[in-house]
Amino acid sequence: MLRLFTVCVFAALVWAAPAHAISSADAIARINVLRTDSGLPPLVEDPALTAGCQAHARYMALNGGWDADDAHDQTPGRPGYSAAGADAARQSVLAGPTGWADPHPWAASPTHLRKVMDPELERSGYGEHDGWMCLQVLKAPRPDLMGRVFTFPGPRATLTDPRTLVVFTPGADVSFGAPRLSGPDGPVEIVSTAPYLRPRGRLAAGTTYTAEVDLRYPAEDCSREGAPPVHPQCPAHFAPWCYASADDFEPTWLPAEAEPYDPVLCAPGERPPASPNATVKSRTMPFHWQFTTPGAPVTCPPALTAPTRLANGTTMNVHARLCGAGVATAEILRGNRVVRTRTSRLAFFRVSTRTLPAGRYRLRVTVGATVLTHAFSVRV
Repeated sequence: MLRLFTVCVFAALVWAAPAHAISSADAIARINVLRTDSGLPPLVEDPALTAGCQAHARYMALNGGWDADDAHDQTPGRPGYSAAGADAARQSVLAGPTGWADPHPWAASPTHLRKVMDPELERSGYGEHDGWMCLQVLKAPRPDLMGRVFTFPGPRATLTDPRTLVVFTPGADVSFGAPRLSGPDGPVEIVSTAPYLRPRGRLAAGTTYTAEVDLRYPAEDCSREGAPPVHPQCPAHFAPWCYASADDFEPTWLPAEAEPYDPVLCAPGERPPASPNATVKSRTMPFHWQFTTPGAPVTCPPALTAPTRLANGTTMNVHARLCGAGVATAEILRGNRVVRTRTSRLAFFRVSTRTLPAGRYRLRVTVGATVLTHAFSVRV
């Protein structure tokens, strides 16, 4: 059985762009532009969810907004009350009374932004009445997204609001360590509480920044049978559950989605695990991505932006100000020895670090007559 998650948040937000009324299809489409630009799965409009939100938007309009005692409910007997509208109120983000404002009415609120952009949110509905708005944000677990990391804004996307960066780790309760934000002119002070990174300093227009954070995954139990609801499926490097022979197969339970069940027999040389469950040890994974700020690009003086920490087996993303130069030459050095070299005619490029052993390195980028250096480390 899927576990459903509700949120009880609301806002009365005014965005800089003109406010106006739009259809539910248009609202979902505009939100999807932001989601897909950041590599997040798009939303699908559900007519039943839209009808519920439309009913609650009408209730808010008739009653001057949300109820003082409980913004995410309706009071029986008040004008516009309906069971469908009350249900929608309990699982939505709300705004008003100014009507829709691009990019969306919840963009300036970190809590609401996180709900609207959550990669696990699949289906939604939108309703609006006389400037009062309702967007459904009820989500269910997405096993297909487990183990992946998403960000808003996404890699190489444009930051729409300079106050908040969001890191999504579906299905994992992750804390942050060693957060860092840097641009071509150096570090930017930030405050960080998972899943948010918030810049304290002003971000320059038209500039590429590198955000970094250590993702700290706690120890957790998993199932080598891979069948919820006991535990989520173990990572691929765990041996799959198997039986020495068909005679050993004595199931104690079968989830409905597993029927008909075909027991997996061990291959020659394999042995069945001692338990159907296992424990994934706690681990820390360095993670980084780059994004840009809106505005006219800054081109000079020569500078570069790159991560300071890399997980073993990842690729380094580099952004260099070319300042009219036709090519940038990048070298990775360990000590005084060059271990990687590449050239690029583009400001954004990648340098392979996939086979580098753990240790300290220097990135040396030559742009015209300017030589730029950047220290970084590779961690297991």
